[in-house]
Amino acid sequence: MENRIYYGFGDDYLKNWGIKEALREVYQNFLDYGKYEETIDKGDGTSQFVHVTVANEWIPESLDFLRIGNSKKNNPNAVGKHGEGLKMAFMIFLRIGISSKIRTPKYDIVPNYYTDAEIGNCFCFEYKEHNEENVKYSISFACIDEQFDEFRKNLIIEKDLIFTDAQYGSIVDKEPGNIYAGGLFVTKLKNIGKAYNVKPSELPLDRDRSVPRAFDVNWTTSKINSAYGKWTAEDLSHSDTLYVDKVPDEVKKAFKPVYVNKQIEFVTKDEKGKNIILSNDNIKEIFKKDTFFAGMIKKMKKYIAKKLGLYDMLLEFKEKHVHSTEAVTDFDLILEKVFKEEKQSEKEKEPITEPF
Repeated sequence: MENRIYYGFGDDYLKNWGIKEALREVYQNFLDYGKYEETIDKGDGTSQFVHVTVANEWIPESLDFLRIGNSKKNNPNAVGKHGEGLKMAFMIFLRIGISSKIRTPKYDIVPNYYTDAEIGNCFCFEYKEHNEENVKYSISFACIDEQFDEFRKNLIIEKDLIFTDAQYGSIVDKEPGNIYAGGLFVTKLKNIGKAYNVKPSELPLDRDRSVPRAFDVNWTTSKINSAYGKWTAEDLSHSDTLYVDKVPDEVKKAFKPVYVNKQIEFVTKDEKGKNIILSNDNIKEIFKKDTFFAGMIKKMKKYIAKKLGLYDMLLEFKEKHVHSTEAVTDFDLILEKVFKEEKQSEKEKEPITEPF
């Protein structure tokens, strides 16, 4: 072949990448563009290699898509935005010694090396025109059967979808804590109650698809979970409910407000009947504003008012609502007068913890 596309990458570029990363980049290109066809040829079953062809209906007008920096900027739901993933996949294929090829309706393209006088072996694509008809855009490669099967387990396909939110992504039938973006596995996280395939526009990732920021994951998964609306009281201890907008009625029924350490808390019982105080601050605020709990909270406050003297009630009010220096000074004068008038004893009262 005489036609080449030169890149200038040495054969040790991205030395930590292997077959898993190469397959990831190949499939990401097809997932970003939508539907694709996959042909898997295992031959007579005696070889450890499987031959795979992935194709779609895209028709590139030229070889410009092989230019570094030519990314999918106009596709907000595309994971690939760095413009080199597909090229690097073929560099990895070449480095580890497995055959690979790109076909377009006009060209056959294969990876190779060229020698630069200054930096030695460098990666390139070589291409030539073909005369075949009805050729689709496709990528073909060989891969060890076991490695390919392991990779495909981490692809999200239609049957994996449990629920889809139009803005943020989907809940998928995978191991709880698994996080996917654009259909491909990203990471497994603790304290996540379900598995999610998040839209790439909602989960920023770098080229290596490293672990995303905790806030981004917790926010997007909470929004998907909130739209889904099917969860239990136990789920409120997970990070994927930290930012939900609403709570199902059956979950509310599992909680009761209590007054502990001068605060309104919400308590439920675990499987063993042990009281568990809700630790999710977002849900606490939702509960406090919810009409479902309004009557119980009002009744509880009346009970507290009977148990506490005016001085204690004012003291709690100060702690919660009085913050400026001048207001604190004025309020302390009021407290001092109330204290003297009521002749309160200095004995501390026991906290009230009865549930209502």
